[in-house]
Amino acid sequence: MITPPLVQNTGYGAYTFFAVFCGLAFVFTFFVVPETSGKTLEEMDQVFKDVSSEAEEQQKARIMRDIIAGKQNETVTATAVP
Repeated sequence: MITPPLVQNTGYGAYTFFAVFCGLAFVFTFFVVPETSGKTLEEMDQVFKDVSSEAEEQQKARIMRDIIAGKQNETVTATAVP
């Protein structure tokens, strides 16, 4: 809706307008956005200062301990019953 009137009223100025914003986006991306190539998810958590995965890992470890403890109890119960 904006581009046709912009091109009509400014001619090639519309293309200059878009080119400037593309250039600004490139500069912003080049200098501000962190490189993620070749990094693990855990390393990305450190880059973005996200600690939720650490909490999830602790929760996963707790659940796995509970599951293993439950299976061991089932094995003990199954072998103890004649």
